[in-house]
Amino acid sequence: MVNTIYPVDAAAGAPSYGGRMLRQVNAVAFAGATSARPLGGRSGVRPGTSTSTVSATSTTWTCGAFSGVADLEAAAESGMVTFSFDAIQTGSITAASASIARQDLIYVQLDIPVEDGSTVPVATVKYIAGTVAATDPALPVSRAFPIARINVPVSGGGSPTVTWIAPYAVAAGGIIPCPSSASYPASPYKGQMVYDISLNSVWIHNGTTWKPLAAEATTATVLAGFASGWSAGAQMTFSKRAGMVVAQINAVKGTAITANEWIGTCPSGFAPETVVRGGAAYFGSGESGAFEIRANGDIFTLFPAATGATQIHGSVSYYRSAQ
Repeated sequence: MVNTIYPVDAAAGAPSYGGRMLRQVNAVAFAGATSARPLGGRSGVRPGTSTSTVSATSTTWTCGAFSGVADLEAAAESGMVTFSFDAIQTGSITAASASIARQDLIYVQLDIPVEDGSTVPVATVKYIAGTVAATDPALPVSRAFPIARINVPVSGGGSPTVTWIAPYAVAAGGIIPCPSSASYPASPYKGQMVYDISLNSVWIHNGTTWKPLAAEATTATVLAGFASGWSAGAQMTFSKRAGMVVAQINAVKGTAITANEWIGTCPSGFAPETVVRGGAAYFGSGESGAFEIRANGDIFTLFPAATGATQIHGSVSYYRSAQ
């Protein structure tokens, strides 16, 4: 057991510091501590690192300067290292296959001899070629993480493209940028927040599950499909923000509505989780009634028998947990 205080001036030669001790106190500044790795954290690059840091041609990969932090060694008490690469690096790409497209990876590898038995302490940017279509290759060592995927088409199929897949490391308590829910922290603490890039929204963990904190409004004006004879009126809109949906239904039928009818289907991503009804709907003839939206997204008129009604106009608000 080692108790570390840093930085302090030595008295009678103590304390003196080893690399592991400094890595452990270094972890204080970074997010990602868990019960399994209380002195570790989230490995990744600095937020703001350009997504075009890695580029590729059919023969060469290129990686620009960047920096980050990592907790990759096997021992939970190993702590965290910071690393940086201050110059452009390049390397050769394995020739394209004549039969399958391939996924190659650019990755960061750490070597700390006292921890992993390697020879020289160093951080390195490396390349590995894939062997199976649509599958990332396994990294050769566990003390590494990928930052970019090179999508290599079959020979003669064009130039490779690059997908930036680097995780982001942030300060303790910071909001973590995540490409999607697949990269949310595996062991979140209550109050932890992420910014979901795919949803353009901030999510907070309440101790049990992730909940949306804020989001940019999403709007749709066209149904996924209309029933025969029905079309959109002037004010058909669906607006969604942080799980709250406001549906304004304005649909027109070419002939009089004579019974409860299917109007159409909600745009994708706007259906309620259970049936909802809009009250005091307005019909073109002046009759009042209602409509309902079912969990499968189907919209139906609900109204007493009327003569000459050709239009329905009303609104309803509801919450959906799926974003």
